[in-house]
Amino acid sequence: MENPAGESLDLMQFLKDWQGVIQWLVSSGSSTVADALRLHEDLWRLKTTLARAAMTADEAEWWRFAHPGVGELLARLKDAVYDAEDVLDEFSYQEAHQRAEGLFGQASQLLSSSPDFFKSWALGPRSKVRDVHGRLEHAAAELKEAMDHLRSRPAASEMWRRPPTSSFPAHKSELVGRDDELKMLIELCASFKNQGGGDRIPESSGAAASVLKRRRTEEVKPNVVSIVGMGGMGKTALAQHVFNHQTVRKHFKDQRFWVSVSDDGFDVLRITKEILYCAFPYRQFETTNLNHLQAILLDAMKTKRFLLVLDDVWNEDLAEWHRFYSPFADLEGAMILVTTRSKSAAEMMSRVDLLLYLNGLPAVTYKEFFRTCAFGYHGEGESSSYSSNLQRICYRIADKLGRSPLAAKTVGALLSSNISEEHWTSVMDSELWELNQNNNGILTALQLSFQYLPAHLKRCFSFCSIFPRNYTLQKEELIDFWIALDFVAPEGRMRAEDIAVKYLDELTSRFFLDMIGDGQCYRMHDLMREVVRSSSFSECLLLRSGCHLNKIPSTVRHVFVHAEDINMQIELDECKKLRSLVTDGRANLDINFATKQITSIRCLKLDVSMKGLPEHVGNLRHLRYLDISKADIATLPSSFYCLYNLQVLYLGHRSRCNSGYFQKNFSKLTKLRKCLPATILSKVCSIGKLTSLQTFYSFDARKEDGYRIGELKKMTQLQGSLQIKNLENVSCQREAKEAGLDNKIYLTGLVLHWSKGNTSTSQAVNDDHSDVLEGLQPNSSIKLLEIKSCRGTRLPTWLNEQDLPCLDRFVLYDCINFKNMSCLPPSITKLHLVRVGLERFPEIWRPHDDSHGNHQRTRICLTELLIENCFNLTSLSELLDTPCSSLKSLCVKNCAELNSLPENLTNLPLKELKLINLPKISCQEGFQLPYTLTDFEQDSCQMLETWFPESLVKLSSLCTLKLRHSPDVKYLPSQVTCRLTSLKNLILESCKNLTDLEGLKALTALENLHIVNCPSIRQSAEPLLTEIEGVGMSKLIYLTIDDTKLLKTQFFKNGLHSLHRLKVCSSKESRMFDDEAMQEVLKSLRSLKGLCLQSCTALQSIHAVLHLLPCLETLSISDCPFLHSFPSLLPPSIRQLQVAHCDEKLMTQLVKYKEMLRPFDTSFSDF
Repeated sequence: MENPAGESLDLMQFLKDWQGVIQWLVSSGSSTVADALRLHEDLWRLKTTLARAAMTADEAEWWRFAHPGVGELLARLKDAVYDAEDVLDEFSYQEAHQRAEGLFGQASQLLSSSPDFFKSWALGPRSKVRDVHGRLEHAAAELKEAMDHLRSRPAASEMWRRPPTSSFPAHKSELVGRDDELKMLIELCASFKNQGGGDRIPESSGAAASVLKRRRTEEVKPNVVSIVGMGGMGKTALAQHVFNHQTVRKHFKDQRFWVSVSDDGFDVLRITKEILYCAFPYRQFETTNLNHLQAILLDAMKTKRFLLVLDDVWNEDLAEWHRFYSPFADLEGAMILVTTRSKSAAEMMSRVDLLLYLNGLPAVTYKEFFRTCAFGYHGEGESSSYSSNLQRICYRIADKLGRSPLAAKTVGALLSSNISEEHWTSVMDSELWELNQNNNGILTALQLSFQYLPAHLKRCFSFCSIFPRNYTLQKEELIDFWIALDFVAPEGRMRAEDIAVKYLDELTSRFFLDMIGDGQCYRMHDLMREVVRSSSFSECLLLRSGCHLNKIPSTVRHVFVHAEDINMQIELDECKKLRSLVTDGRANLDINFATKQITSIRCLKLDVSMKGLPEHVGNLRHLRYLDISKADIATLPSSFYCLYNLQVLYLGHRSRCNSGYFQKNFSKLTKLRKCLPATILSKVCSIGKLTSLQTFYSFDARKEDGYRIGELKKMTQLQGSLQIKNLENVSCQREAKEAGLDNKIYLTGLVLHWSKGNTSTSQAVNDDHSDVLEGLQPNSSIKLLEIKSCRGTRLPTWLNEQDLPCLDRFVLYDCINFKNMSCLPPSITKLHLVRVGLERFPEIWRPHDDSHGNHQRTRICLTELLIENCFNLTSLSELLDTPCSSLKSLCVKNCAELNSLPENLTNLPLKELKLINLPKISCQEGFQLPYTLTDFEQDSCQMLETWFPESLVKLSSLCTLKLRHSPDVKYLPSQVTCRLTSLKNLILESCKNLTDLEGLKALTALENLHIVNCPSIRQSAEPLLTEIEGVGMSKLIYLTIDDTKLLKTQFFKNGLHSLHRLKVCSSKESRMFDDEAMQEVLKSLRSLKGLCLQSCTALQSIHAVLHLLPCLETLSISDCPFLHSFPSLLPPSIRQLQVAHCDEKLMTQLVKYKEMLRPFDTSFSDF
């Protein structure tokens, strides 16, 4: 049910504000306005009654499971509540309509332009309000009377409470599947001495089904061990076996106390008395003075070692726990074992390393246990005598029970009462909640967990019951559903999204939802899903294939369609009050039906293709959530802009809504929070009216009304990253401040972009840009900042540690007039300077004085530095003046005037170093690269080649080495390469004087070798005539060359046997693999799986020897325009043929091969 105290009565405040005008109209004899005033009173009465009815409904949840009659009355009341909410929402819509049309707050204009406005209230709606109010009052009174009657019967009022437990197990049987957990707890008890604090749960010796959280913590909580898990997992049974174990009895000398806490609200006085009764069974403690009782307990136990079990604790109130626990804090011999269904309660009571999470039994153990329960505890021989079909059914039922021991006992007892295929098949095809169970069954146990949920969490989780079993719930989508359905109650100034996240955490803590992966997805526990389906079947419905329903109840409000054999129009014909309709792509639903008939809909997700929306979509006045992301919409109907309550809109990613009508009217949807694709918003006029919008990634500033930067001022809910383009259209700092970027606390990224060439001379200085930049100060929470094409000369003063303490990445792009840089925030980890006018690397992290006046060097966090196209930069020496102890990646590219690297570059802890196109750079003799490097690239840095290859000697961690356009690199000596023990990737490209590859034999870890455009190697290559020493390249997997003759050189002898992929690119050969020596080479390629020929523009034919490649699976040929001859015989192992941009004759041959050699996947991509 929705929050009845929402904003639907803002219109009533409007009437109060214009009370003088209304009184004048009434005195003049206007009965219409008088009726409007009476309607006002009716609405307030409805609102008040609705609040009381909601409280009555929440209270009735405690009775519905034990008394079916209460459930029927509750369903009737909820139906009336929903209708009342719909009526109030109608008036909320009218208020939104007046605001959107600009009439709200203009009394004379409103009354003159809409004379039928009040009249429509007075005649139809007033009678409707009274009818709904009467039905609501009657339903609430009936339910309240029924509950009062039940309260007068003590036996009936106790039926929904869990009976108290004791330390004696209900069955003397052994504990199934919990041996590891039992052993751990007993070892913990036995190792516990008369010292509080430090003991921990021992490590599991086996594959326990539980999950132990063990972590050091400064928080001291003496030995309170918590067994935590959902109902029915065997927490109490495990505690009973620990309590009664001989080792535990001996260790605590029978000073063991068991207290069943259950659901009494954690009565500290009662629990304390029960402990005293256990310790002194013949004494009476009549006093209600808690201090006196705790003093007795402390005095009696301070010299004893004892074990206290608190079974079934629900309390999550830290203050109440401290009230109870305070006397035990000083008792060194106290050990408390707690069982609870709440993670929050467990973490409140126990240290994190003393939490034992009890999950389902191991799969194999559980199936055997369930088989024993189902076949009536017969022996192995007798149970196996039943038909294999019965045993198959048995295991299929077991798969539905979430490996819960109590579920196994409950359903197993039901099966054992009638061991027949007919009965068991019926149970297998039924939902768990549809089966008859006694009051000690699994559903009863879990229903108590559901009852303990607050009302708002019950509504949220009940909605989840519409989804199929094992359905993955997307976090963001689920939150949007809850908000759209008004399940999320306001909490101060918190955003609804943040409140909903808190709901998710609570449901996860109580084991209703399981978090998947990184926390962006959830899944309902199977058993909890059964519980909620049993309580919400009158409201929430899953329509699936094979579902047989005579008639869908008219009370149903939420439907998920998971079928393709259902006629939606027929099945939903009576469901005119639906609030949620979700399909998964199987259902065939006519959008016209949905928009015409289901006018109370709040959430509509249709996984169907469509080209547009019907005009009557405007009838969906209550609609908050619309997901038609399979639809590519070109134009939205005019009535669409009357969906004033719409919060979430998802269209197809190719939707284009560029009409003038769209641009002018879309801003009427003032409650919109999310819209995808966000690109359709870029041309919306007056987008600043969408003050709730969160998904807006790019704003184009203009000089015309409706598109000025001030539109951003009130859009305080924007989140993620925002790019503001065309900032040359912002004239001054004052106008820039109108964007209010400092009030957008949910933004994490900001890109400030002036159009490139935005001045008459693109190089010209424009100080106005500096002023505008100064006015665009973002919120302090920003993590990413990019400034592009700014022609100002100075960075803003707010770019400092105090104003941007969270800044993580800073990018300056095409800011050629920035000659100097001010002190940057030390929090920056990634700094990119691209086309910036710097002449020297600035001292951007300056020392500072601490609070005591001591001179401190700023500790920076920089890990990545990119300097590119900084044509005036001459030196990087200042980089080493800053303590860059965290710098891992340095890339310097296209800096024509840079003449030196930092002298102490070796001191930087670099992992990646790229030096590209630095024609003037030089270094001193004996220069060494940082020994920490794992990735080094040198390209067009001729002056650096004087220290090559000696500078590589100490790089034992180097994994990737790339040498490009390095004419002075002539050889790779083995004395150097033998030190490169980690090198896996070697790229040699356009090294025209490289002749000697003798060092390859020492590269024992090499996996990927790329040699292209190194002509001197081809000229010096000799045929493979002699054996060479070494095991280099024995692990080679990928090889790229531009001449197949290289395969015949001695350099590649060891690498051919292990090779998996061979790529020949940009070869000048006209024929390939056409001599006897090459045939011998092909025979040695016994592991080759892929062969690629790319951009071989002179290639005309391939010799018919490819069949010699026994493992070849993929042959890829592209951009070989003169290749017209294809091998007549291919190896039988071939699986994939890829050919693109070749001679037409070759393409004709390809068709023949495709017909002859099947299966062929004729695609046009490289491997």
